[in-house]
Amino acid sequence: MFTGLIETTGTVVSFAQATSSEAATLVVSAQDPNFSAHHGDSIAVNGCCLTRSNHQGKLEFHLNPETLAVTNLSSLVPGMEVNLERALRMGDRLGGHLVSGHIDACGTIADASAQPGGNMLISVEIPRGFGALLIPKGSITIDGVSLTINLLRDLPDGKSYVEVMLIPTTLAKTNLKKAHKNQIVNLEFDLTGKYILRLQSLNR
Repeated sequence: MFTGLIETTGTVVSFAQATSSEAATLVVSAQDPNFSAHHGDSIAVNGCCLTRSNHQGKLEFHLNPETLAVTNLSSLVPGMEVNLERALRMGDRLGGHLVSGHIDACGTIADASAQPGGNMLISVEIPRGFGALLIPKGSITIDGVSLTINLLRDLPDGKSYVEVMLIPTTLAKTNLKKAHKNQIVNLEFDLTGKYILRLQSLNR
């Protein structure tokens, strides 16, 4: 489990597509030299829970086909910035919200605009079928960042849009400072809401 509070960002060193004999491999260099993780540790990369597969040096991860299919990780290229968070330990403070690191879908940034006070307002288009998991003032994870939904708009075609405000601290500590129109972002919806929706569907 994670909190959605990004510890540091990292720079993509390399991304190798899968072959018939080897899994896709992502290598990341953490910006913070004190960011440490052991072989086998879980790390959220842009909100996606991955397992560190090497013992030392830079952070290396193997990506399975499902991860590549439902996240934006397959579009990473060297030099791109990613958000990094290590998994919670028992007794850690939960400052964001409960985040599983299991990406539900990718969304598209419809607009990103600077606001007074050094803030940034972004609007994200949510794919069809996920609107029921969103509530005003509820939580959403965008590229691994725990955010509060300021505004929710449901459209007749089944799509939804959410607006979130990024404060200066969020912009300084995450890759969302580079958010721009048409950017594809990883989305994870509230875990409790997903269980409730599933129970309702079974009891109909």
